[in-house]
Amino acid sequence: MADITELLSKQLEKLVNLDSECKVDKNAFFDLESIEKIFAWYEETKTILNGHLQRRFFAEFVAIMQIPKDSDVGYLDYKVTISSFKDFLKNAIADIETYSDGMKSKAKRSVAAASNTSDITKTGKKVFIIHGHDYANLGNLEKLLKDRFDLEVVILKDKPKKSRPLIVKLEEEAEGVGYAFALFTPDDFTVNENEEYYEARPNVILELGWFFAKIGRENVSILLKENTKVPSDLDGIDRIEFIKVINEQFEKIELELKTAGIIE
Repeated sequence: MADITELLSKQLEKLVNLDSECKVDKNAFFDLESIEKIFAWYEETKTILNGHLQRRFFAEFVAIMQIPKDSDVGYLDYKVTISSFKDFLKNAIADIETYSDGMKSKAKRSVAAASNTSDITKTGKKVFIIHGHDYANLGNLEKLLKDRFDLEVVILKDKPKKSRPLIVKLEEEAEGVGYAFALFTPDDFTVNENEEYYEARPNVILELGWFFAKIGRENVSILLKENTKVPSDLDGIDRIEFIKVINEQFEKIELELKTAGIIE
C-alpha cells in the first residue's frame, strides 16, 4: 500500500506543478502544449491505478476528465476538472492509507501538497441537485427531498451570483453538502459517427465528476431518465433509472439516503 500512496502523492505534486505552469490566452483558452501535458499526466495516472489494482477508484477517476482533447479548452472546464483531480487524489491517498491499517473508512484527511481547494464537511442534512433542462423533474426531486425527508436542498441556479465566477459559486454553495443527486435527462441531441442520441447537458457530467472527487462516489447518485445516453466513462457505475417522473423511484432514493446516513 505504501508504494501506491507514494506514487499517487507524486502524481498530485506533478499535477499541482502542471497547473501552475499552464498558459491561458486573452480569450480564456489554454494552449495546446499545456493541455497535452495534462492528458499525458492523466494517462500516466490511469496506468498507475489500473496497475496497482485500484479498481474501486478507477471509474471515479476517469469520470472526472471533462477537458476536450481536440477542441478549444475553456477556463471553466479546465479549472473544475483540475480541482476535482486534486481532491480525488487527496481523498484516494487518505482512503488507501486507512485500508492499509485494515479499516474501511470514509475519513477525509489532508495530504501534503499545494492546493487551493478545501474539503467539504458532510453535515447530513444538505443535498445538492445537479441538473440540466428538465425543470419539471428538478422541481419534483426538490419537493421530494424537502417535504418527505426534511432536507436542505441546494440548486445552483437558485443561488445569487454575487459577481462570482461559476466555479467559485459552485465551490462556495457546495460547502457542507453531504450528498448529491445528478439528474441525467435527454436535453442535448447529438450526432456522432452515424449514431444519433440524446444526452445530458455537459454541466451535469462536469459537476458529477466534481462531486465524485469532493464527497466520494458513495455519496452521489445518478438519476437516469429513459432515452438518455450515458457516457462510456460512467459504465459500471450504478444509477437509478426512471421513465417519466423521478417520483417513480421514491423507495430507491430513500434507500440511497439511508445507506449514506443522510436520513434515518
